[in-house]
Formats: sequence, C-alpha cells, structure tokens
Amino acid sequence: MRESGVLTLCLRALSDGGKPFYDEQVATQLTRNGTPCFACTPGMLPALVEGALKGKDLTELVKSLGVEQV
Repeated sequence: MRESGVLTLCLRALSDGGKPFYDEQVATQLTRNGTPCFACTPGMLPALVEGALKGKDLTELVKSLGVEQV
C-alpha cells in the first residue's frame, strides 16, 4: 500500500499511567519500513495527523513536539 502512495502511521497505545505500551519488535519493523511509530497524548494527535496530511517530515515534527518515538 505504501508503494502506491498510502501514508501509514503507527500510534502506540498509552497505559493508564501515560507510558507507551506496545510491541517493540513490531514498532521497530514498521519504523524500518518507513512507517512513523509514536505515542502521544490526545492533545498532540491533531498536530501529528495534520503534519502527515500536509506531507511534513513526521520524524522532525515528532521531535519538535517532544513525542517519544522508536
């Protein structure tokens, strides 16, 4: 799908305590294949989705927002 232009994102779950909760091997593989993987609060999600829709470099956007990434 990505090869035909589909943008993929991986939103990792947050535990009740606010810590990312995810399968590290899957997230690492997705990242290697070009799918940004991140965990964020609901308040940060709109900025990340907007950046994706506008074609921004999500890795840089995630860093600028202080979002944890793989």
